[in-house]
Amino acid sequence: MATDDAFETLRDMAEPLTLYAVAFRYPGPAEPSREEVGEALRVVKEIWDFVTARLPDEVVP
Repeated sequence: MATDDAFETLRDMAEPLTLYAVAFRYPGPAEPSREEVGEALRVVKEIWDFVTARLPDEVVP
């Protein structure tokens, strides 16, 4: 099966999002700032657009 090396470009971009799955999951002193949340949402949208652009039209939500 062929792979798309373009996905490698997402690795560094997506890595900081791990914090939202772990450190920010529960309320506490490690709350993200409004700017951090805005940047995370921008990155998620960019990744979403990148991935869905590579999917067949019939499976894109």
